[in-house]
Amino acid sequence: MKIFQNLFLVKCFKQFKILFVIVLIFIAGICYSHRTHVEFTPFFIFGAYSTKINVHRDSFLSIKMNDGQLLNLTHTYDEPRRMMIFSTLFLYHNGAKNNYIDPIKIASEKIALKHPYLSFLQKFAYCEKERYLAYLPWLKKYMHHAVDKEIKTIKIYQNYIHYTDQNLPFIDSTVLKYSIE
Repeated sequence: MKIFQNLFLVKCFKQFKILFVIVLIFIAGICYSHRTHVEFTPFFIFGAYSTKINVHRDSFLSIKMNDGQLLNLTHTYDEPRRMMIFSTLFLYHNGAKNNYIDPIKIASEKIALKHPYLSFLQKFAYCEKERYLAYLPWLKKYMHHAVDKEIKTIKIYQNYIHYTDQNLPFIDSTVLKYSIE
């Protein structure tokens, strides 16, 4: 029995009971998610980060303000602002492509059918159409504060690119997706 006294969980139980309970809940959650195929954390999902990507063609969104000036936020000081703008814009764009239906809504409905006790969390998991429609005016207001200048118009373009033999990006075409006055 001396062997069991050196185990992490035994020491944790003796010294830190709250941490012991948290670790047990985490282990139970991992076991439950593995058994029911519900994503608990991406770290433990086989193949979560190993999908094939199309290295020949791609697209990205760019933002031009007022007089056609490209939004340029640096990767150091302005990183949180840049992430807030472009990550939310990417999610808005995906929802707009699906007629303002959040792709997470479909997945959460499937999970709620399989696990009815999680249905009360479903309304917090996705955006409704009204929230999508309020996004572009919010983005204009947020960008006004992020760049600290008056913004009259914002034009959001989708740039389609391909990569040359030297892996350099080359823009094929640019399409205006959204315009905010």
